[in-house]
Amino acid sequence: SDELVARSASEPRPKPKLTPKPKPKPKPQSRSPRGPSRSGAMAELRSNVLDGGAGAGWYDSSAQQGYGQAPASGGAAPMGYGNFSAGGAEEEDFDNEPPLLEELGINFEHIMVKAKAAVIPTGRIDKSAAGDADLAGPLLVCLALSVCLLLSGKLHFGYVYGFSVFGCLGLSVVLELMSNNEGVSVWHVCSVFGYCLLPVLPLAALGIIFDLTGAFGLFLAMLTAAWCTFSATRLFESIMQLETATYLIAYPTLLLYTTFLLLVIF
Repeated sequence: SDELVARSASEPRPKPKLTPKPKPKPKPQSRSPRGPSRSGAMAELRSNVLDGGAGAGWYDSSAQQGYGQAPASGGAAPMGYGNFSAGGAEEEDFDNEPPLLEELGINFEHIMVKAKAAVIPTGRIDKSAAGDADLAGPLLVCLALSVCLLLSGKLHFGYVYGFSVFGCLGLSVVLELMSNNEGVSVWHVCSVFGYCLLPVLPLAALGIIFDLTGAFGLFLAMLTAAWCTFSATRLFESIMQLETATYLIAYPTLLLYTTFLLLVIF
């Protein structure tokens, strides 16, 4: 018996087997019936709106004019109602649209009139063209002047546009103080100044080939300054309707144009 006890004590005992617990099954969830797709709903809504179907409860074809319908006889379509094609897209009327230059405010007729008034100051001035604050021409004139100075070896783009802006601001303040009834805006001053800068361009073009630092160049510069000042003064008098202050207008205008002529000569 002692041997049996010793043998049983020396032999390893078998480990008990563990059985895994069964996992609980998930409860089936109740699914709601799937509705119509978004694209189908949008297509149905659009067809109801355009065709006056029964699906559009707020639409009444007899009481309200809908999209895509022609206006009543003798009446115009209300604002916001356009012509729609079968696909629902609005058709734009490109034939009756104004030209792009007219939308940008560029009038070539007024540009030619103001350029002619600047080049030929003794002619008749059109008041409607003189009062047009067009800036397309002055920008081109300043650009052409800068290019001529560049070709003559002078990189003065910043000086040309800087003197133009600050000179026109100062000149507009002086003219506003002198005006009695109708003042002049900054845009009118910039427009008149730019157009009357046209006589400086031939002198700048001559500076590409010839040296203008001599007596002949100074004489041409003085003649050009008088030409620009006389043209600008006549245009300012026409805009402001102030014909009794010619010399008061001409003095600051002469100083401004002299600054640009110094850039051209030296």
